[in-house]
Amino acid sequence: MTSPYDDDPDGARLRGLLDSATGAMHAGPDLARRTIAAHRRRRRRLVAVTAVVAAVAVAGGTSLAVTLTGGHHNRSVLATDNASPRPSPTGTPLAAPDICGPRQSGEISIVPNGGSPYLRPEVSRGASSPRVTYAAARNFLLGSANGSDARALLRRGKLQLYLVREPALRPKPTSRDRCEQRLAWVLYGPTDPLSVPMGATDVNSTCVMFFIVDGQDIHRGGGESIVCTSHAAPNCPASPPTGRIGGGPLHSFGQQYKQLPTTPGTWTKLPNSPLSTRYQPVVIWAGSQLVVWGGEVDSHSSAMRDDGAAYDPAARRWTMLPSAPISGRLDAAAVWTGTELVVWGGYDDVGINRFHVAATGAAYNPQTRTWRELPKSPLQGAHGAGIAWTGSNVVIVDGQPAITTNTVRSERQVAAWDPASNHWRSLPREPAGTPSAFNVTVAHWANDRLLVFHGYGVTSDPAATTVDSYDPATNRWTHLRKCDGAGYVGAAYDLDGQVLVPPFYNAPAYLYSPQHNTWTPTATLPLSANASALTPDNRLLILTGSLEGYDIKPGDAALWDPRTDSWAKPPRMPVRTGDYPVAVGASNAVLVWTGDDAAQLYAFTP
Repeated sequence: MTSPYDDDPDGARLRGLLDSATGAMHAGPDLARRTIAAHRRRRRRLVAVTAVVAAVAVAGGTSLAVTLTGGHHNRSVLATDNASPRPSPTGTPLAAPDICGPRQSGEISIVPNGGSPYLRPEVSRGASSPRVTYAAARNFLLGSANGSDARALLRRGKLQLYLVREPALRPKPTSRDRCEQRLAWVLYGPTDPLSVPMGATDVNSTCVMFFIVDGQDIHRGGGESIVCTSHAAPNCPASPPTGRIGGGPLHSFGQQYKQLPTTPGTWTKLPNSPLSTRYQPVVIWAGSQLVVWGGEVDSHSSAMRDDGAAYDPAARRWTMLPSAPISGRLDAAAVWTGTELVVWGGYDDVGINRFHVAATGAAYNPQTRTWRELPKSPLQGAHGAGIAWTGSNVVIVDGQPAITTNTVRSERQVAAWDPASNHWRSLPREPAGTPSAFNVTVAHWANDRLLVFHGYGVTSDPAATTVDSYDPATNRWTHLRKCDGAGYVGAAYDLDGQVLVPPFYNAPAYLYSPQHNTWTPTATLPLSANASALTPDNRLLILTGSLEGYDIKPGDAALWDPRTDSWAKPPRMPVRTGDYPVAVGASNAVLVWTGDDAAQLYAFTP
């Protein structure tokens, strides 16, 4: 459990890690359902991974080494241990064996874990002179596939000649693992974990990028390598708990799911909507009807849908909505106020080399079947913004620009719209300690305060999610200390005075107490979750998307009962969902919009 909430000094550690970004333009990996597809359309650095050389778990941390393409001259590196959070000339004893052993006197360890490759700054007497000149090595790096990265490192550091001791590039057939020493030109420096292909799943990581060019044969070794090491956050336990995580390999989920007890439930096919197929529209329960609006024509199109329809379960009938006063949107923020559906922001253009996010919104009243356009807000245009209804105001928090880079990844902004007066007012921004590199923002009103969860990707690492609390009575924010709990928050539900954070993919579910700032893990996750919703009797329904094999099929579901903290297996959904189904808690059932081209509607009644 975490301690009672207070100003979090270790928020600075995240901001320091994430705001020290270097390297080429890339997009943050939005893994929430609403942003996975949008992320495909953003410009990002394209670097191919050619080998994952080592991932050695040790006490208090892990190491990840990857070798990236650098023309056809690729090299490998083995990295172990969790010693140093940055390149260090001292290092520490290794907690796992390194082929090259410990660092020797006079050597430098350039990787964050303190292991090999080791560099000796002064070339010893008797060492052969390099055949490859400085100019040749520099030109080789700048002309490689990763030349932009090398150029960025050259602006901050030097390409220097060293004696390098590292795992052999071509070990002898009789020896699988061998360490060698060679003369080489080396360029290295820190890089941002979020720019690493495949990602450093632990946000609290330190990463180093380095290039090594053999001093005798320029074609013997080159390219780009990145080594990341996770380490315990300051003021947090060395090994923070990550909850009871299910899954891992697909067959692990299959084994768990097969052993679940069954529970009754009924799936009912509802009438098809009159809408054309669409991708990631707004789907929300609006008091007595389900409203579907907007979205993209398909996942590969730049055209937006600007129409919508409402489904009335009592009448079992769809009705087209009147035309909205705003353009069609993708990844817009939406919330139900009890009277109106409010839609704001989102992509309104995602054509080739043409990305634009809107700063406008509208409100739809189902009773009068009328729209009204919101007045101009003090907010910058954004997609994926957090949105919440406080009982009197709609609060919109942050969001992301049309294109994210290593320096501009999110908008830091907060504003409230009053439906009664039809006016906006700016609110204070979140306090220092909340990093600016987040990819997912979830805002949730909890009794008398606004909670804002910022996330950095689907992971079980607690450091990958931060929590801020806003008190409207004092007009002040508090950054909450967090050492455990959810690593990913993609949604939040009220449940008996607590906030239920549902699972997403293999990130587990948690119960969060706003009163005590504590996190309680739920029972082990039995199923990779693509969608979730609360049932009328306050159980949590989760659904898979297109995951197949190992005894799990698309449409498989699980129900979590908070009274017993246990999962059970209801009947499978009778149709295969798309990759991004949407589940919505309605008055008497859970309604599931199957998503993608299917666009069918089903009801689940427990």
